[in-house]
Amino acid sequence: MSLSEDSTSSLSEESATAIRLYIRQLEDDLHQQITTEVKRVLESYEIFRSHCQQSLLAGLPPKYRPEERPEVVARIKAQFPCHINNFFYDNIAGMSCSAFQYAGTKPTSFTMPQDLISMRRPPKSNRTIIRRKRVEGSRVVTVNAVERAYLDSFVFSYMLDGSKAHWILLCPKEDCQTRNFTRDPIASGDAIAHFKQCKISAVDEVTIIRRYGMQGKRICVLFLFIAQ
Repeated sequence: MSLSEDSTSSLSEESATAIRLYIRQLEDDLHQQITTEVKRVLESYEIFRSHCQQSLLAGLPPKYRPEERPEVVARIKAQFPCHINNFFYDNIAGMSCSAFQYAGTKPTSFTMPQDLISMRRPPKSNRTIIRRKRVEGSRVVTVNAVERAYLDSFVFSYMLDGSKAHWILLCPKEDCQTRNFTRDPIASGDAIAHFKQCKISAVDEVTIIRRYGMQGKRICVLFLFIAQ
């Protein structure tokens, strides 16, 4: 529901739209800031990691025979922490960061701190919010678990209120067997056809986006630090 649609609000549609655009701009600034900070931290980490690896290689004891040393060096490079696999921020799914990944092993689980639990809920907006069961206390998640949340949903671009953004659309009918759209649901006309089939009252694409669309505010920073 938009600000102007609230029966208790005295704001005009123009004012409500201006507020939404202003908030969206501030959100973009926040996401840009966290992207910058994550990049800075990971670049500093890579410098430190490289120094640690070089120190380890330079300090090899002389007990290894000359013919063994190439294999020893190769094994150290293969087993030494070589990259941060994923730093994932999402205002819907929360925050997850994998631990160091060793070659050939799965990422270590990351325990979400209590103060980040609230970030799992989407912010209030001009659209209907799909309620989800609230999780109390800390929970253990992995990067793969977070990425699977909307893995099958097609992310599409759409211009709403004069601002172009990325969206995800799910059918709000919980017992629907095909809630995800695997191609652009608006451009293809799939959304309107699907909603009619599920008897969802949405007469046009703008109404569908406002009520059931989820704007994709996610930053996924992927740094692969491969040991040379």
